[in-house]
Amino acid sequence: MAENLEAHLFDEVYLDNPRPLYVKMRDLGRIVQSSAFPPNKYWLVTGHDEANRIVRNHKAFGKAGYWDLMEEQLGPEGRAPIAMLRKWMSQLDPPDHTPIRSAFAATFTPRAIQDFDPIIEAVVADAMTAIQGADQPVDLMPSLAYEVPILVICEILGVRGGDRAAFKRWSSDLVRLFEPGVSADALLECGRAVENFSAYLSDLIDDRRRAPRNDITSKLVLGNPNFRTDSGRQALIANLMLLVWAGHETTMNLIGNGLLAFARNPHAVETLVAEPDLMPNAIEEVLRYEGPIRTTSRIAHEPVVVGDMQISEGDMVVVLQQAANGDPLVFADGDRFDVRRENARSHLGFGGGIHFCLGASLARAEASVVFREYFRRFGVPQVVDEKPDWNRSLFVRGLNSLRVAL
Repeated sequence: MAENLEAHLFDEVYLDNPRPLYVKMRDLGRIVQSSAFPPNKYWLVTGHDEANRIVRNHKAFGKAGYWDLMEEQLGPEGRAPIAMLRKWMSQLDPPDHTPIRSAFAATFTPRAIQDFDPIIEAVVADAMTAIQGADQPVDLMPSLAYEVPILVICEILGVRGGDRAAFKRWSSDLVRLFEPGVSADALLECGRAVENFSAYLSDLIDDRRRAPRNDITSKLVLGNPNFRTDSGRQALIANLMLLVWAGHETTMNLIGNGLLAFARNPHAVETLVAEPDLMPNAIEEVLRYEGPIRTTSRIAHEPVVVGDMQISEGDMVVVLQQAANGDPLVFADGDRFDVRRENARSHLGFGGGIHFCLGASLARAEASVVFREYFRRFGVPQVVDEKPDWNRSLFVRGLNSLRVAL
């Protein structure tokens, strides 16, 4: 077993810039066995081709068994939140995954995303006006990176404005499940958050059955008979929770990480102001260079060879997406942030295969409007803190705060 360099991911020397660590890890092997984090033994993938094959091959690799392993590690306090996460479509294999994914995908069509544009524009405009009038310096994480995605997803789902603060608390508690060495008390908080989330969404479903509105919740409740059974109702509750949590958590970190990347690369802002048509490619480069997801995991359903390694049935495989997105065999000069990069869209920032992020188009649309309007109003982000405050989650990579002077 190779040296477990990934144990140093959260060391101060690598927390802000893990790329030198990824180079060392790839030098040991593009796919190697490790035991740095729970569970005790797994394969760690840093090569792009190897990672891409794994996330796209749902026959050889799946989610079944992952939460069994995690429940063994987390103990009884983790059972309540894990029981809910097991119902998320992102954690299901076919055939259970297919009908839920299809039902939700029908509400996130390209046309539907375009219909959300006025909502996104209005929310971003209000957030920009608010930070413009705020005391300096402004922390862009709560005031912009969090505010925009949570307001957009709540508006789309039809959540009352006064309830959005509660959503923030529950989501913050839920994300602690993915912290390394999470405490028993934190797991109990996760469980309470799941209970509160579930009760709220159950009431929302009942309300939309009585009085449908022009929102996604109503379309899901009325448009799919599978959600009318008891088990279907639980699946709907769980996956509405996934939409809220992932719909703002991923986009929040895409926006925050992107603003920091632009702050450190002011020439990129100048390029986008001069050539706004490059913005879609710039979003892809943010996702490649500083994406919001740190890892994704699979369980091998059968013996399979990846690269030059023989993986056994039942083995866990952990993909380090940012490492794969810097693979020099795919991305020339991958440590450089380049909004003109021709193959930026080859990144794995949103996963791949049947578990490709359902809300990827919505996240791109939100980030595009935020970056465009921020640059138009304030220019290059001027970060005031010398050392960024990064989180220490095994799953998501994002900032706790990003203070700027406007």
